[in-house]
Formats: sequence, structure tokens, C-alpha cells
Amino acid sequence: MNSRVQQATRATVIGAFMNLGLAALKGGVGILGNSYALIADSVESLGDVVISGCTLIGIRISVAPPDDSHPYGHGKAEPIAAIVGGMVLMGSATLITWLSWGQIHAPASPPAEFTLPVLAGIVVIKEILFRFVHRVSKEVESTALTIDAWHHRSDALTSMAALFGIALALYGGPRFMFADKWAAIITGATVAINAIRLVWPAILELMDTAPAINWTDIVRKTAMELPNISQIQRVKSRKMGLVYYIDIHMHVDPLMTVRDSHALAHALKDQLIKNDIRISDALIHVEPNG
Repeated sequence: MNSRVQQATRATVIGAFMNLGLAALKGGVGILGNSYALIADSVESLGDVVISGCTLIGIRISVAPPDDSHPYGHGKAEPIAAIVGGMVLMGSATLITWLSWGQIHAPASPPAEFTLPVLAGIVVIKEILFRFVHRVSKEVESTALTIDAWHHRSDALTSMAALFGIALALYGGPRFMFADKWAAIITGATVAINAIRLVWPAILELMDTAPAINWTDIVRKTAMELPNISQIQRVKSRKMGLVYYIDIHMHVDPLMTVRDSHALAHALKDQLIKNDIRISDALIHVEPNG
């Protein structure tokens, strides 16, 4: 297992265990403190645990070596895991909104005051967790891990909504008696919007949309390190999980032998893979110059 996979796995496992602990804390405090918003927030955290599991499975499958059935490897498992995670998030949003709406006119008593400091601490923890996982997702370029990171930020935002709703229910007077439940509904809507927004990059990856990285400049810079390459004309790339596959059109002297041009193409491929661990393979098409 390479270092990028280890980083992604470690970040996902840490996030999953943190979410599990926070879900239990939110649910317990929500029940004891009579806070529907906190209970709804607990449901969202449980959804995040499932999402972290999907992310971990997707990353592990994506790094499996190519075989006869999957000659390009299993990298697409990673964005598929991201989409599954997004669907779980949407399910959590639907459940939170439905349960909260059903309680909006039910007889209510205000939440307990001790729920406020608990929520404030949860917001801080989730924001720290978001920053950690998001940093790792950028380093390893994992779509699924990026979505996992934003789930942590979403959880922090929903906890802030719950905090605001509970505070209104406690100190806003009779007019705001149901603020706690409205905060839960806002939580569900926020989670649903985030689910839609975060799944889109995974869909683009499955469609082999050109990545944002300018591989043309990278390939040309590497080609300058080797002799007898006249020009790099066209570079196409696609992301497969945590790695990239690149197609290159390389121009050489038309009088160069097939053996020499073949050796030069292999030299360029080997140098690219050596220089950048994100590149899994490069297919190089040799063309005569002029």
C-alpha cells in the first residue's frame, strides 16, 4: 500500500470513529436534553459513519491492480463510492426533514441549557476534523475523501444551526418555542443541498472529464530532459481513483529507427512515472516530425 493510500485510509478511519463517538454523544444529550435538533444532528452523524465506510471501501478497491476483467485497474470504484456516499447523505437529509416536520406542531418544552456547551464543543471538533480530512484529500486527490471532508463541514454547520435553534427556543420566549425543530428542518435542507453539490465532481470523474491539472506542461517539461524528442503535440488524461492515465503524441526525427523511437517512448514514460507518483501509466504514440 503506497503512502497516498495510507494517508487516505488513516484520515477516513479517524473520521469514522470520531463521527461514531459524536453521533452517540449528540443522540444521548439530545434525548436527555429534550432537543430535537440535536437528535436530528445525531442522525446526520450516523450517516457520515456510513459514508466514511463507503469511502474506505472505495479507496481500497480502487488501488487493486489491473486484471483481465479490468485492464485499466479499479480506480472508478473511488468516484462510485463518492456517489454512494452522496446518496446516503441525501437519505439522511430526507429522514431528518421528515421527522422534524412531523414534530413541528407537537406539544413542546424547551431544550435543556446543558445542550448548548455540548453543541459548541462539537462544532469546534467537526471543523478541526474537516480541515484535517480536506487537507489529506487535496494531497492524495481523492474525490471520495473530498466528499467525506465536506460531510464533516456540513456536520459542523448543522450543529451550528442546532445551537442557534436551541438558543432561540431557550431565550427567545414563547414565540420561538419551536425554533429547535425548525433548526432541524434547516439542517435537513442544508445536508440535501450539500449532497447534490458534492456528488457532481464524482459524476464528472466517471465521465472521464478532463482534470484540472495541466498535464501538457508537465509532460513537455519532462520531455525536455530527454534527447531527440522534437515536440509533444497532444496530451490527454483521465483520473482513475487516486492515479492518472495519460495519452501522449510524441514527435521524433522521421529517420529514427522503430527500435530507437520505441526506446525513447519508454524512456519518457518511465521518467514521467518516476517524477510524479500520481501517474499510473502513459500511452505514447510516436509520430514523425514535419
